[in-house]
Amino acid sequence: IPPLDTGSLPFSIRLPSEARAEVEHVMVFQAFSEKNKLLFEESFIVEAQPYHKWDLVVPDQRFYFYPRMNKADFEVVVRNLGNTPETVHVEVKPDKKLTVEGIGEPELIRNITVPPNSDSVLHFTASYIYDRERIFDISRIQVIGTGHGQTLFRAIILEKYDDTYSPVHVNRNLPHETEVGLRTFTRNDEFLPYIKARGLAD
Repeated sequence: IPPLDTGSLPFSIRLPSEARAEVEHVMVFQAFSEKNKLLFEESFIVEAQPYHKWDLVVPDQRFYFYPRMNKADFEVVVRNLGNTPETVHVEVKPDKKLTVEGIGEPELIRNITVPPNSDSVLHFTASYIYDRERIFDISRIQVIGTGHGQTLFRAIILEKYDDTYSPVHVNRNLPHETEVGLRTFTRNDEFLPYIKARGLAD
């Protein structure tokens, strides 16, 4: 650098995509003479801009209370996709035909703190308590998550089937037909057993 003049050295600083906003990165600049003598030293701090992004993930496939089983387990995932810790208020609201309790922690209202680029899994058990006998029924669980000025609503649909039928006496002298098989539905890979009978009974 000539006398009474200045010079500049441009630098570009790039942080990794998973850098956490609460971590400070200290940068040190040192200038040396031709004889390797330290002339001066300066330092500064680089921080990542806080980026908030989180999601609430529930099962996207059909859930069942299988015959003679009035319980079903499910998971709720709180996923932090940002670079700063997130505290999310999670509330689980079943309809009047269900009760829900947490596995390990029975509370249905929780405050979950999730580190950056991480997730937390909540485990629950749903019980069918409706007192009316139904061969088929659909229940709903609403999951609400609130954090950093954002509220997300998710829904879980549970289906219940019952294969307990009243006994009948079939007169084999009369025309009758019995069909036993497996039933499935559009865009569903699961199979459900069924029994279909036609004819006359005493």
